[in-house]
Amino acid sequence: FLQHVLDLIHIYLIQVHIGIKGFVRDSVTGAALENATIAVAGVAHNITTGQFGDYYRLLVPGTYNITASVSGYLPVTTENIEVKEANATIVDFSLHPAVTVLTSRPTKETLITTSNSLGNAATITAVNRTTSARQVIQPDDFRHHHFPDMGIFLRKFATEYPNITRLYSVGKSVEQRELYAMEISDNPGIHEA
Repeated sequence: FLQHVLDLIHIYLIQVHIGIKGFVRDSVTGAALENATIAVAGVAHNITTGQFGDYYRLLVPGTYNITASVSGYLPVTTENIEVKEANATIVDFSLHPAVTVLTSRPTKETLITTSNSLGNAATITAVNRTTSARQVIQPDDFRHHHFPDMGIFLRKFATEYPNITRLYSVGKSVEQRELYAMEISDNPGIHEA
């Protein structure tokens, strides 16, 4: 009987190593990204990375799509990762900063607002930079704003630039907050193809 119990414990210890593991890092600096979310498509429970950007996710053998995301970075999905009945499959992620500049003109000061899939918003101020279209930059100042801050920010710009902006709500969030949309156009309020 004791041998049977020991065999079961041995099988269990082998199986706890089935799954995926790896690191999530900043693609520019190589720095570890702590508290990045690791989501497995079709599995409701997400995990987060540790202090050194490390993670381990127990999974049964199969094929999975894995997404790593963290505020301020573009999420990355790795598809068709095969998990076998052996040691954990290594899946490392390299995330790019989500800050992009959509202008090719030199600017003295550019104010950029980005948001991630969770609706968190950040404002970045880049001073005295010349940038090209879709160039990723490292922000001089990067901070997250609460919902009231973003509401004030959006209303301010809608009021200051009524000829090119239209601010409206597309509904309410599960927390009963307005879901704002800001249209920026030379003809705000007019649908153009």
